[in-house]
Amino acid sequence: MDILMLKEGKGKVKDKFYSSKDLQNSNLVIECTKKFILFLHAISSCDTTSGFYGKGKLQAVQFFNHSKYLQDIPEIFNNPKSTYIVIEKAGERFIIALYSNTKKVA
Repeated sequence: MDILMLKEGKGKVKDKFYSSKDLQNSNLVIECTKKFILFLHAISSCDTTSGFYGKGKLQAVQFFNHSKYLQDIPEIFNNPKSTYIVIEKAGERFIIALYSNTKKVA
């Protein structure tokens, strides 16, 4: 399945669309991102979720790629056996780490 992602333009910069398939085949996206591209798209804003204030999709992806501590989070979200509590804690961990700009949050 191919999903188009929109990066909204600002001022004179026009809107830009990205294809999930193109991103997965791109050299710009490292291997761990390719595996979790749909999770990262959803958590960093898509047509059904809001984005994080002051944090763009690219920032979220780059932060995720450089933080080994967060690599298990997409698997938690994608696991049908994960409880709501476990998913909530994983989401909180991602958001806290993103805003505190640290690679590990206790």
